[in-house]
Amino acid sequence: MSALMKISTFSSTPLSALSIPGTHDSLSYDLSLTLAHDAVDDHDRLSKILRELSILRRPNEVEEFIRLQAQSQKLDIVQQLDNGIRFIDFRITYESKETGQSKADWYSLHSVLSTCPAAVYLKEVRDWMEEHPQEVVVVWFSRHGSVSDRGESAYPNTPISAKLQFWRIVEEIFDGVLIDTSVSDYRTTEIKELVARNHRLVPFVSDYEEFTDSSVHGYDSKCINNEDRGGIFHEVETYEEQRGYFFSRHNVDEDKWFDLLGMNTAAEEWQIESALKLRFLPFHIFDSCSSAVNIPGNQMCPTSLLDIAQLQNYYNQRVLAEAYESYASGAVDEIHFPNAFYLDGLDVDGSVRTGTMTLEGRSRPGALKEYNQTRYAAVDTIIAYNVEKVCKSSLKMSDQASCQNLQTYLEGRISRYPAQRWQEPALGRRDDWPM
Repeated sequence: MSALMKISTFSSTPLSALSIPGTHDSLSYDLSLTLAHDAVDDHDRLSKILRELSILRRPNEVEEFIRLQAQSQKLDIVQQLDNGIRFIDFRITYESKETGQSKADWYSLHSVLSTCPAAVYLKEVRDWMEEHPQEVVVVWFSRHGSVSDRGESAYPNTPISAKLQFWRIVEEIFDGVLIDTSVSDYRTTEIKELVARNHRLVPFVSDYEEFTDSSVHGYDSKCINNEDRGGIFHEVETYEEQRGYFFSRHNVDEDKWFDLLGMNTAAEEWQIESALKLRFLPFHIFDSCSSAVNIPGNQMCPTSLLDIAQLQNYYNQRVLAEAYESYASGAVDEIHFPNAFYLDGLDVDGSVRTGTMTLEGRSRPGALKEYNQTRYAAVDTIIAYNVEKVCKSSLKMSDQASCQNLQTYLEGRISRYPAQRWQEPALGRRDDWPM
């Protein structure tokens, strides 16, 4: 943002008119072996099976398996910010981490609890913001990414006093950089004014009224229009839905004014069960999930969430690149980018991993080595869209040189990791599909 401030049209634009790169389950890189209360999200039967296996088998073996099904990121929160992420999906729960421990604390979660209490990661964000005084960061606090849950359904077994206590911690950590909605508004206040007022941390909060006592230092998450447009197991439909989102978006609900686009794929129960059998029943030959992946010629059964994320990224890159290039070239006059993206599998240099070697370092026998660590410049593409948008609307001569320099710079960065497809159908990568 500090570089883009050189364009006067950018600095005088409200944040709501731009598109922010973001990560999904942003803290899932640092998960412990402690199961969260409901273990695997929304899969009660599977959660019960895994808890029983955890008792019967060697300590921590099942928990390690669950962690592999829960990690959608490998870069830590500071690395994510360094690589251009400005929207953080901060999942939290109020639980006791140790069995028999009476005192609860707030942890991040994705099936298992984070290694450290949530406040530790928030302090890292604050320290980063101190080192980058012109950057604005948006954080969404929720338990499972619900915009509408309230009370007990939002945070089970959590007293209101505990919610308010955590919010006081947030206010203390970010004292001096929190937005004050009685003065600034995400929708209308120019970015240069947010920076000048030091209103640079913009929280959206699920269960807003109970959690914050309707604080002026945040927004109710009910303002978020959370659209899921990922789904690698149904990629033909996903591709059409994504193209429709970017190229023919309409009928936006004005009450849900923060548009969040999910380009991630959740693990499905059949995939987790198949991976479970593959790990714990190695001689089980009667089950294969490769056909359920639903990609012609696929022979791979994804064994971790990063496996799934990188496969989804491989197909996401085509739509995102097409949307940006159509807009930048002038082939279309208008394109719809969201206020923020949910991305999985963030890699270095603001890229997302699309290759077959997972970010935790697992490769597959027979994989084409030249495509093991292939990446796509997702963050730079999103930033380049913002530059194109503000530069096309600028009538100021003073902006022209800055626009041209930034556009050239970003195109150079994108060219390092362009959208790249190849033919490796056995591992789910095709260059002639879905269409």
